[in-house]
Amino acid sequence: MTTYESTTTIDVPAAELFAYLSDVDNLPTYFPRVTSAMRTEGDKVTVTARIEHDGEQRDVEGEAWIKVEQADKTLTWGSQGPNNYTGQVDLDPIHDSSCSATVRISTDRQGDRIQDGVDEAVAGIKEAAEKAHA
Repeated sequence: MTTYESTTTIDVPAAELFAYLSDVDNLPTYFPRVTSAMRTEGDKVTVTARIEHDGEQRDVEGEAWIKVEQADKTLTWGSQGPNNYTGQVDLDPIHDSSCSATVRISTDRQGDRIQDGVDEAVAGIKEAAEKAHA
């Protein structure tokens, strides 16, 4: 399993950013490939994402899980499947008005595009959160 990581500073207080990221309805606003997300029961979430497969774009739907750890401002998520996929967002306050956000993706899948996807996710979180905070 390989872990991919990306970090950025976001001009939003950590508590506010965590509340925003914890709301499953906001997933499509900050994860570029996610087109819809709906909590079903407990930690389970139904997600639709637009992916590229064999050079063509297509929508795929699947079940995932997301866990919210209030105490340490951490979100973890994952999905069943052949790639053994999990992710995590950690937030660390810098000042009262900003924080550091680190996204980690662990998967058995290999390829250069995975790091690109993690970088896109971090950029999406920054852009969406700062826009929502403005």
